[in-house]
Amino acid sequence: MKFIILLLCTLSFHLSLRAQTIKSLLYLHENMIYFKGKPKQIKETYTSYYQSGETSVQKTIISFDQQALPLSKTFLRDDGTISSIVNYRFDTVKRVLLESNIVEKNPKNPTNKIKTIYFNENEKGLVKIHELNKYGAVLSELLIKNNSQGLPIELKLYEPTAYFFGSEKAEYLPEKNKVIVSVFNNDGALVNKDTANINFRDAHKYPEPNFKYDVNGNIISAQTKLSNGIINYKEFEYQYD
Repeated sequence: MKFIILLLCTLSFHLSLRAQTIKSLLYLHENMIYFKGKPKQIKETYTSYYQSGETSVQKTIISFDQQALPLSKTFLRDDGTISSIVNYRFDTVKRVLLESNIVEKNPKNPTNKIKTIYFNENEKGLVKIHELNKYGAVLSELLIKNNSQGLPIELKLYEPTAYFFGSEKAEYLPEKNKVIVSVFNNDGALVNKDTANINFRDAHKYPEPNFKYDVNGNIISAQTKLSNGIINYKEFEYQYD
């Protein structure tokens, strides 16, 4: 089993920059785990290479409980100090995410979205996500449509909640473990298209030269290139009790 958290994913532009994406929901669909065994922590290093020649590095630490569910994700600055912490609350029986809360440490540009609530239906899976401010007001709403396998096939973002911001649609290629994600603006015009893995549980069964795994099948490094030319390189370090 494999793990990846993209709750606060920052992609290139448009819908992907504003909210949860189909890519991030696919990883939630995997119960937020992509490892074998029960790690105490996973340290992640994300390096992005831009066409301008600039680079950015982000380091995070994910901590787990005894059931191998994430307790928190800590984001670090370049000097090693903590910039923010996301705390998670799960239904430990069904292993589904119910809520996340962010705590920022001396932010330069503080977010007003400090809480995210996930609405799950037994047969339909995750069907709605709300982002709230510190007063409990809903700032954005994401409506989710899933296929018969419980995989998201369409997202509609309302931000603010009365304004339709845009949508995403997914086309699945299960024989290749790939999904093609198309992003549309509020007029229905295509603004971006990218390809990603459907899941990471079995990704090692579909060899890719830019993905490396340890002897347990855990991913230890991955390199991907976005349609806008940005190259992302990720490294993972596992710590067990």
